[in-house]
Amino acid sequence: MKYAGKGIALAFIAILIGSAGCQQLFIGRAVSEVRGGSGYLVVIRDPAPTALLKYRYAMMENVRNEMGPALPYYAVSEVQRAFGKVLTRKQLYRFKTGPARSTLVIRTSIVHYQSSSGLSKLLGGFNQLVCRVELIDGGTRRIVGQANCVGISKALARSGIEELSEGCADALRKWLTTGSHEEG
Repeated sequence: MKYAGKGIALAFIAILIGSAGCQQLFIGRAVSEVRGGSGYLVVIRDPAPTALLKYRYAMMENVRNEMGPALPYYAVSEVQRAFGKVLTRKQLYRFKTGPARSTLVIRTSIVHYQSSSGLSKLLGGFNQLVCRVELIDGGTRRIVGQANCVGISKALARSGIEELSEGCADALRKWLTTGSHEEG
C-alpha cells in the first residue's frame, strides 16, 4: 500500500510536468502566431562604423535565386518587395540612383529556404529563409559589407515566404541603421 501511494504521487507529478510542457509549447506557438516571422543577421564583412554615412542614395539590384527550382516561384518577388518596403518606409536612403560615388548598391541572393511540414511542424519545426546581402560602392563597385539576413518563423499559420521575407528585411534594416548584431 505504501508503494501504491508513491506510484500515484509520481504519476501525478509526471502529469503536471507533462502538462506544463504542453502549456509551454502552446504559449510559444501562440506567441509565434502573433509575431509571425522574425529576422537576425550573420555578418560576414562589416563596413567600418562610418563607411555607410557617405552614401545618400541606394539602388537595389534585382534579387537573385541561387537555389533554382527548389525555391517557390514567388519567393524572389516577395523578398524584393519586403526589402524595398523597409528601405523606403524607414527612409534610410533616397531610393533612386544618384551620382555613382554617393550610391549604395544592395545586391541580394536567396541562398537557402527550408520549410517544415506535417508532424515536424507541429512538434517545433520552423521555416527559414537566408538571403546573402552585399553592400556595394556604386562608384568603385567594391563590396563594402556582406551578411546573411535570416528570416525564421515557428508559427503554424504565419510562416510563409512573406513573413520570412519580412524577417530578412528587418535584419537588413537593423544592420543599416545600427550596425551588426551578430558576427559570423
